[in-house]
Amino acid sequence: IVTKCPVPLVKMIGNLAVETI
Repeated sequence: IVTKCPVPLVKMIGNLAVETI
């Protein structure tokens, strides 16, 4: 998957991981 703005995606995944833990 190629995204023009990978930073927000990484931040979103990071937030998901924090909420999951």
